[in-house]
Amino acid sequence: MKKLGRRELENITYGATFFGAGGGGCELEGLGTIDLIFKEDPNAEVAMIDVEEIQEKEVAATILAMGSPAATKGKLFEVEGVKVAEGTRNALKADGKELKYIYSGEMGGGNTLLPIYVAFKLGMPLVDTDGQGRAVPELNTSLQPLHKVPTSPVILASESGDTIVVRLEDAFDSQQCEKVARALCVIYGQGIGISMWSMDKEQLMRGSVTGQMTRAVETGEILRTSGKDDVVENLERYFKGRDIGFKELVRGEITDIQMDAAGGFDNGTTKIRKQGTGEEYKVFFQNENLFVKNGEDEVMATVPGLIIVLNRDTQKGLSNTETGIGMNVSVLYIEADRRWYDIPDGYTCWKGVLETANYTGDEVNPCK
Repeated sequence: MKKLGRRELENITYGATFFGAGGGGCELEGLGTIDLIFKEDPNAEVAMIDVEEIQEKEVAATILAMGSPAATKGKLFEVEGVKVAEGTRNALKADGKELKYIYSGEMGGGNTLLPIYVAFKLGMPLVDTDGQGRAVPELNTSLQPLHKVPTSPVILASESGDTIVVRLEDAFDSQQCEKVARALCVIYGQGIGISMWSMDKEQLMRGSVTGQMTRAVETGEILRTSGKDDVVENLERYFKGRDIGFKELVRGEITDIQMDAAGGFDNGTTKIRKQGTGEEYKVFFQNENLFVKNGEDEVMATVPGLIIVLNRDTQKGLSNTETGIGMNVSVLYIEADRRWYDIPDGYTCWKGVLETANYTGDEVNPCK
């Protein structure tokens, strides 16, 4: 069992915002959540265990915020998070299961720190894993449905304290869960707390990215200690040293951002003028960055790989709520965890959101 103090939690915030690849909440939200923890207990430490330490019949649950990042920017969801956890505990108890641990459902400055706050509040250990190893826009663009982990029951909670338990006839129908949860999210002002995919040890081993919290700590430390001139080189050394594909796609200045926050999503495009040549590159996103086009309108990279906009002046990854015109950035591509590539659906599950952004082609991995 490891103990996470303030520095480790701050590094997780930097690392999770980076791995969020445009989504999952911003760094400001994560740091605000850490402030909440240490305001309540100046000597706080969060216990973290490896997946291998989980015992038979013990269950871990994730706590997430769902909705439009732009509409809920700065909101910490701490009330919703605790309410969701309490509702999940009761729902699992009704199924003869006991909630023992909390895990991060996706990477992001908000959505990784929210379950950490809930683990702190409930006195439960955090599991060294993440549901996706990145952020995802929809429940059906997730590893758990791909690896046959039931989505239902889904527990949702609002800031006002309403708690809703959704049990579908088909517990594996993640698309229907997405429709129901997204509708409730819109009803409650574009943001709601949510929990699903409560998993035992075997399910976590095959349906989550084990060791991802440690990876977030290590990456966060690189971002924290690197300078403007060596941050990309240091990141490349880290990922390639672990046989993870890494490529800098473009370096330049953000010249325009088009975004529409509707239906619980932020849809849009970030335009970047390439340093030296003036070519216009475009990053297309639906909460998370989905694909990149170069100056010749060719697609350079797509999900499920991570497309990350890095602020070269602060050496930090940016969510799409934090980008701004005039920022000096690098756009990076990092291969996703191997579980995204185990089966063809690791790409095809993204086709709906890609089509919304007007892309209908094949996966593009610039590291291949």
